[in-house]
Amino acid sequence: MREELLHEVMDLHTEHLLRLAYFYVQSWDVAEDIVQESFIALYEKAEQYKGEASLKNYLRKIVINRCHDYLRKKKRWQLFLPFKNAKSAEQEVVLSNEKTTLLQAVMKLNEKYRETIVLYYFEELSTVQIAQLLVLNESTVRSRLKRARDELRGYLDDSQWEVLLHESL
Repeated sequence: MREELLHEVMDLHTEHLLRLAYFYVQSWDVAEDIVQESFIALYEKAEQYKGEASLKNYLRKIVINRCHDYLRKKKRWQLFLPFKNAKSAEQEVVLSNEKTTLLQAVMKLNEKYRETIVLYYFEELSTVQIAQLLVLNESTVRSRLKRARDELRGYLDDSQWEVLLHESL
């Protein structure tokens, strides 16, 4: 029964967890490994999940922590290769998306700003939820969002910037 439940959870959450991991590590292969390891951890330590947060948020936290571990281990806290170097079929689909320019700009951000932007805009979490997930003060999250937007403005033209300009915290 436990395995059936895990398969159901995997079917529901794999795609968005892969995207989340990719934004951190910028490698589809590594992102897939991290998500797989996260599901294994969930399976092995299912009794630790108390239901205080949604299962989706619990999985996000596991994936984010594993991404941080990977980046720390590989000393990859610097800016990564530009998004335009994508080669796989999945990456080509993402590149054809009309939001490619915005994604490229987000990928240029420092990791702490990028993670805040990804969680806020792409995962659609509130600043309160992000603060809980990353164990930060909400004011720190708001500050990071403001700084990230300020930095993004330099990468985007006026029409692209309008999307972020009208977002409120």
